[in-house]
Amino acid sequence: MNQKIENEKCEYAKQNKDKDDQINEKDHQIRNQMEDAN
Repeated sequence: MNQKIENEKCEYAKQNKDKDDQINEKDHQIRNQMEDAN
């Protein structure tokens, strides 16, 4: 039972990290565009 919960936690954490990476990537692109515009 606990193993299943641990696995779900890991999966959830992995998805969150992927989401964070995507957000950071987008943030980075936007900053570059703003710097280019200046």
